[in-house]
Amino acid sequence: MLNVINLTKSFGKQIVLKNINFNAQKAQLTILEGKNGAGKSTLFNILMGSIKLDTGNIILNNTNITNMPQDQRALIMAILKQDPKASSAPSLSVIENLVLFNLKNHNASLKTAIRPLIKEHIIAHLDYLNISFASSCLDEPVGNLSGGQRQILAFAMATLIKPQLLLLDEPTAALDESSTYLLMDLIKKLIVLWDIPAIMISHDHDLNKSYADSIIKLKDGLIC
Repeated sequence: MLNVINLTKSFGKQIVLKNINFNAQKAQLTILEGKNGAGKSTLFNILMGSIKLDTGNIILNNTNITNMPQDQRALIMAILKQDPKASSAPSLSVIENLVLFNLKNHNASLKTAIRPLIKEHIIAHLDYLNISFASSCLDEPVGNLSGGQRQILAFAMATLIKPQLLLLDEPTAALDESSTYLLMDLIKKLIVLWDIPAIMISHDHDLNKSYADSIIKLKDGLIC
């Protein structure tokens, strides 16, 4: 479970977040809603570790991660951003992109990393997620995939190693309806199977009502 306790953040004289308190339960999707400037992105970046909070605590599975550096958080969090193109190299194949992501924080080259056991692990993960297009395009350059396929691939990459927390920053904003529902179904499936909490920013209120276990509405830096 994720516990956010009395979190505040200011930039100069501007108070962006004011005494934010909430819990995100395991196996549940918690969605952050609010207009631009409400504080959603700042809160997301604080959770990710790219922005330091002023006061408060962040507790993940009974461990205080408030002062944990971003590179260490990256080992226990899976993060999916809005842009499907941001997480992959278009000239490399699907399998090469997946292997490269799997290599983060490991001392190995792409050539030495594409070994049978690693490929088997990656293919098993794709099968586990039941991503229908993936098995037929493992050797296809990622640049040839549609935006929806690239975002599904980015999700597969982010979850190659089981995280303690899944963070999603408007992951469906650039997707068509079919890809949106496919991705949301995958997200819900995985957080239940892995029993982990997920935090997602989304402006799509109808989508949020369909998929959220909990909705946190922010306005002017406050939960309302």
